[in-house]
Amino acid sequence: RRQRLEELQREERTLVFYEAPHRIAATLADLRDLFGERTACVLREVTKMHETIARGSLAELAERGEQFARGEVTLVVGGAPRTSVAPPA
Repeated sequence: RRQRLEELQREERTLVFYEAPHRIAATLADLRDLFGERTACVLREVTKMHETIARGSLAELAERGEQFARGEVTLVVGGAPRTSVAPPA
């Protein structure tokens, strides 16, 4: 997982992950370590009666990782900031 996340570090588009509940805490910790202070959202049980949504930085969500260890989990992570490229002279 960590190797694949390293490949996605510079992706500028929003990333969506479907994660197993028993791995969400470790995934959030890896994302925090690799992606830094990006904004993210953890959605649990989307479209169901007990749907929960948590928004914040990856660091904030990683601290709460164990709270998301039940049900179907979707993780949305903001893309990497665009790097400005100077036009050729």
